[in-house]
Amino acid sequence: MNARSATVVLFALLATLLAGIEGFARLGFGRVSRMQHETEAAWATGATLGRAGTGDLPTVLLAGNSLLEKGLAGADLGALGDGRYEFHELIMRNTQAIDWEFGLRRLVREGSRPASVVLVLGPRHLWGNRLNVPYFARYMLATPDWALAQRAAGLGNTARAELLLANLSAWLGARAEIRNALLEKTVPGSATLAHAFRPAPRSPAAAGDGSSAEGTVAIVQQILRINGVVAGRGSHFALLIMPEAEGNGLAAAVARLRAAGVSVFNTSDCYAFGPEDFSDGFHLNTVGAAKFRSVFSGLVEAGWFSEAGAGRSSAATECPLP
Repeated sequence: MNARSATVVLFALLATLLAGIEGFARLGFGRVSRMQHETEAAWATGATLGRAGTGDLPTVLLAGNSLLEKGLAGADLGALGDGRYEFHELIMRNTQAIDWEFGLRRLVREGSRPASVVLVLGPRHLWGNRLNVPYFARYMLATPDWALAQRAAGLGNTARAELLLANLSAWLGARAEIRNALLEKTVPGSATLAHAFRPAPRSPAAAGDGSSAEGTVAIVQQILRINGVVAGRGSHFALLIMPEAEGNGLAAAVARLRAAGVSVFNTSDCYAFGPEDFSDGFHLNTVGAAKFRSVFSGLVEAGWFSEAGAGRSSAATECPLP
């Protein structure tokens, strides 16, 4: 075999290997990872939601990250709806508001038209322009929005290229999650151990900037852009802010959003959650989750999740009894 033939064979083997890796990421990852399978199934459901569900109940898409996941852990969404709403939960871990701006843009492109979209995030996730680039690019970003996303995040040339390539390639987009899934299967508990050593993101309240003029403007602008994405397709948008043990300094931002017509419920304004309610300072433990589900049920009873109910919101109903 001459050098040219050997080179051709080598490149053919390499192309076959890369095609196999990409094929596994596209078709096999969701089969070996329960978490990924659930995420893909929830996204597919969210993308096909209409305004009315079973029994003509209004559909409500609860979009959020692991804070929502822990807050409603073990809850029966059908029971929580109390015959008033049909809730659907879409969890995308390690995300913040900027990720959801483009995630919701993609969902509406794919046909999602729920009666209401409720974004459920913690205070520390309401602003900032740090994208969870690889996974976000593959699973939340629509390719036509690539240029808009890279400008919004202020990405440099290398990050722009990564954003585009991860959007087009399942392997590049999910490689970290695939590695973590394989590690968890071979070393059970490794994900929990890694999470324990990961520093928590800065909270606006703790940093002293959530109540600043700059922080307030950034939060308001971000949430109003998301509101525009959702409302532009005829769905009602609402923001549910998860609790934190030390408050969140978001009073000014919440007031401005409400003045702009956005339905906002800031849990910490109404109910006290202490350190004993959290497993790591910001994810609710079983005790805190039980308290949050009680608050959530109060919001259902008050009709907060519907546009009509939000329109009736006043000082008397902003803190419904759990």
